[in-house]
Amino acid sequence: MKNYMEMFNKAMDVVHDLGIETGNIVDVKLNYRAKNRFGQCRRNNVTNTYSLNFNHLIFADEADDDAIMNVLIHEILHTCEGGMTHKGEWKRLANYVNANTKYNITRCNSYENFGIEKPKREKKHNYVFYCEDCGQTFIRERSSKFTKNYHAYRCGKCGGELRFNAEKSNYQILTSNPRYSYVENR
Repeated sequence: MKNYMEMFNKAMDVVHDLGIETGNIVDVKLNYRAKNRFGQCRRNNVTNTYSLNFNHLIFADEADDDAIMNVLIHEILHTCEGGMTHKGEWKRLANYVNANTKYNITRCNSYENFGIEKPKREKKHNYVFYCEDCGQTFIRERSSKFTKNYHAYRCGKCGGELRFNAEKSNYQILTSNPRYSYVENR
């Protein structure tokens, strides 16, 4: 893995060498959860400071250095006065950097530009239920009234009772017997 702080300092040097005044950056971190974004700039309006975080995957050994620098400079430009959006001042500064350096600052990027493979996303199903009669499957990603008391619901297709499928679910229902059952005799 490449040294992200060393590359960040190099990106700051590029921006400052062009005479661009940046905001007060107090925190630079790697983000190990982000999958769809490469960088993020967050502003604290009370202290007028900025925190930057970067997707850890872009600092892989095989990643292209120029593509990494594009992302670093992109986020640094967000700290400039009036640069929190991708319009107006940010766009003007990005065009200025593009015209005076070898870098190509854009609004969006892709894993292909870095020369690394996009991570595979597993679709997790937190709660999986099925109908006892017709076998229809009901998938829920978040806890809800339905997931907490699925016994109170019936299949919309055939009216059958619903069961929790523990084998296909990432979470376990805490109790298999409902505390309250709203379903009366069929």
